[in-house]
Amino acid sequence: MVVDERTRHGLYTRLEEVLGGEHAMTLMEHLPPVGWADVATKHDLAVLRGDLAALEQRLEHRLGNRINGLGNRINSLDNRIGGLDNRIGGLEERLDLKMEALKYELRSDFHRDLVTQTRLFVLALTGSLATIASLAFAAAKLT
Repeated sequence: MVVDERTRHGLYTRLEEVLGGEHAMTLMEHLPPVGWADVATKHDLAVLRGDLAALEQRLEHRLGNRINGLGNRINSLDNRIGGLDNRIGGLEERLDLKMEALKYELRSDFHRDLVTQTRLFVLALTGSLATIASLAFAAAKLT
């Protein structure tokens, strides 16, 4: 039998006839507002608490595994970044050595070209002086 408001009112009316209004109201207030099948017992609550505790443990376990997995991935990334740092450091050293070698090569080329230019200038100047001297002797002989 389903307990609804109509049946509860019928019960209250009959109790009022038998017990009187005040006693009927007191008895009705001690009854649950719905059927007994909808009322939770202490046992129901204990089972629910157990289910919630088991759920909490499973969630903690899964979250712990996820956190550990993330930690491992972070450590792996740190190792890879460290490897890249080492490779970059090696490349920097090689680049520094190449730049140093280029600096000395440029100095050498500049020095060689400067010596060649100086020799050429001295030879040209010597030739010009010899020509001027020859012209001066020729002009002196003519006079």
